[in-house]
Amino acid sequence: SATLLKEGDEEALNIIKDLLEEKDSDVKVQAALVLALFGKDPSVITTLEEAYINADYNMKIQILEAIGHIGSKKSIKFLINALDEPYQNLRVVSASSMIRCLNS
Repeated sequence: SATLLKEGDEEALNIIKDLLEEKDSDVKVQAALVLALFGKDPSVITTLEEAYINADYNMKIQILEAIGHIGSKKSIKFLINALDEPYQNLRVVSASSMIRCLNS
């Protein structure tokens, strides 16, 4: 899906947006990550924040980075809460994403 977006195909973007309606949460989250990282689509923030709760460590890092890439000030409260994570790397990525949101 990322390759399709690099080509700028609007139809590909719509196909990926349709994947946000999937019942499979992994597919839904991957679609949200692609839309965040390649389209800076703020409509996926809620999907990412909801997925974060049950995500494993590596997925949490990807979600935090994607939220920072979108750069929405609406995510700051979520990112502040992520500063309470027990792992230093998650706190660092959260802080970095928060800075990106503040500077957007």
